[in-house]
Amino acid sequence: MIYQFKVQLLGFRPPIWRRLQVESNMTFLDFHQVLQLAFEWEDYHLHTYRMTKSNGKSIEPLEIGPEDEYGLFSPSYDEAEIVLADFFKKEKDRAVYTYDFGDDWNHEIILEKVLAPEKGVAYPFCVKAMREAPEEDSRGMYVDDVSPEETMTTDDLTDYVNEALASFYLEQNKPDFDWTRLLLAAKEFNKLAPWTIVEGDDIYIITDPLTKDQVFCSVLGNAHELYGLAIYIGKEGFESLLQILNQGAESAFELSQKQRAVLVSFVNRNELEKADYELIKEADVSFRGKNQWPEFRSYQPGFFPWMIDHEEARLLLLALEQLPYLVEDIKKQHPRLEETAQGAWLARIPKENSQGEIRWTSEYVTSSIFNWDVTSEEEYPSYLSELEIKRLSKYKQDQGTVEFDFFPVNMPIQEQEGERPYFPNLSVAIDQDSGMVLFQEMQAGGNRVQQCQQAFLKFLQNRNAVPNKIFVSETIYEMLLPLKFLYASNLIESEELSSVEEFKRMLEQMQK
Repeated sequence: MIYQFKVQLLGFRPPIWRRLQVESNMTFLDFHQVLQLAFEWEDYHLHTYRMTKSNGKSIEPLEIGPEDEYGLFSPSYDEAEIVLADFFKKEKDRAVYTYDFGDDWNHEIILEKVLAPEKGVAYPFCVKAMREAPEEDSRGMYVDDVSPEETMTTDDLTDYVNEALASFYLEQNKPDFDWTRLLLAAKEFNKLAPWTIVEGDDIYIITDPLTKDQVFCSVLGNAHELYGLAIYIGKEGFESLLQILNQGAESAFELSQKQRAVLVSFVNRNELEKADYELIKEADVSFRGKNQWPEFRSYQPGFFPWMIDHEEARLLLLALEQLPYLVEDIKKQHPRLEETAQGAWLARIPKENSQGEIRWTSEYVTSSIFNWDVTSEEEYPSYLSELEIKRLSKYKQDQGTVEFDFFPVNMPIQEQEGERPYFPNLSVAIDQDSGMVLFQEMQAGGNRVQQCQQAFLKFLQNRNAVPNKIFVSETIYEMLLPLKFLYASNLIESEELSSVEEFKRMLEQMQK
């Protein structure tokens, strides 16, 4: 059966709510993931459910939540073992879902209807979404309980939520991934040696027939140092690829923190990690020789390079199987591909015929096929409350000249065994004349823009004044620009922060 819930984020005017349809046999844990997607939370914090009405009767609040390995939290029921139908039995049964015990985002969940599954509908499904939810960690911005300013229509927001829920559906319904097929495709790709045919700075595009996202491919090996293929997925991947191609004097670590990529590289047997070798051994695919063994890695800003997940593996397989067709076209100088206009890329495009079959074509494409607007620049929001910005504007100006920066530190932290390590972020303010460190603060991984803005606020609070000149990098300038405080013009975008660079070199020496 299908349950239709109305889920309302309590305490806001006008109300913020979602009407959601989910399968009745869904676990409370999976429903937690649905709620995270529906309200655009990022699952940074703890959560719990409190059941208040079940089987048509009010009950003493009953807690359903995650089991805690340390024994600090003891819910009545483990959310991974209990399904919705165990407690939601009649219409108007209800519970409260609380997310983030600091901000206390309370969501009232009411069972509105019990329905039969509708043919052609993928569940979970959002029937209607009213108003956008606040940002993570922003309770202080909503002391008056007024809902955030609307940036989307109800229809657009509903479509946006359903796009997010589609990822949950695909994750829940995907078949087991064929790692043997990926290893064999990697082996054939290495045998093709495309780095002897294409240029290292060329970009090739594969359009994913499932999501319609673009996968941007860069062949490695022209420099004869590292052989393989890197794929960059969607808008985030494309922008990170452009940054890599236009790199300045960044260190290898700094470059890695700009990448949103999936990489297969061909290395020697003794360079493989244990997990890499076990994957190959289990698939029973043989490799021999120098630079023949595939190593798969996921690169994501803020995180340590890690083993790839199923979705990343699926997209990498797509690229490994389709890119050789483009390489063959280049080798043959196929007539259809002899000429290209500036700003076009060679691509593999899937086209569906009337029978629903996919046929692939090789053609040149422009950015018009991207599913985002390449001409629009991302504008960061302000995560500070109006009160905090007003306080900033009350500080007096002094004659100081300061460099301020915010960057990841190469000190990976793994909070739990088997969990992907993250790199903490460090904010630092340095007096340009004396080189003295005026402020520094380490923060765990999270929303970088929010952390940067809050660190900048803390620096000015500690100083109790605004320096006459505050030199920042282009990236930090864009993060701080939305604050719009009285002396915002004191922020100066600079290509070189010599004091900060000296501080980073000192950090690197300490880490050796």
